[in-house]
Amino acid sequence: MGDFSRNVDVEKLISYSDDLVACLRSKRDVGSLTQCLEHSAALQSSCDSDFGEVQRLVQGVWGGKGKINKPDFGHPKDYQKKIDACKQKTDEAKSEAATDAEINFLEKELEEELQREQMLRKELR
Repeated sequence: MGDFSRNVDVEKLISYSDDLVACLRSKRDVGSLTQCLEHSAALQSSCDSDFGEVQRLVQGVWGGKGKINKPDFGHPKDYQKKIDACKQKTDEAKSEAATDAEINFLEKELEEELQREQMLRKELR
């Protein structure tokens, strides 16, 4: 015949089916099952909506071509050129601009020259 351990006890099967029928006949249990089904449908709808949104986002990143769409920031060498040009302009501006010490020194020299000029004018009078 076959393996007896796999055979289902007919009495237990009938008992389970009777319990199931009794459960389904009860209006309260049917209501609970209906409510569970409604919640399940709402959950499925929410999941579908979230899936669609994620799918659109992924397609936006991947571009639908199997490649990731990276923002175009230009070539790194172009940035290095811009950085070098900026550094050069900064160095030129620094070399052209006088420091406070230089300005103070030049002001002092100018004052001394003005005093000498005034003294020479007094002498000439």
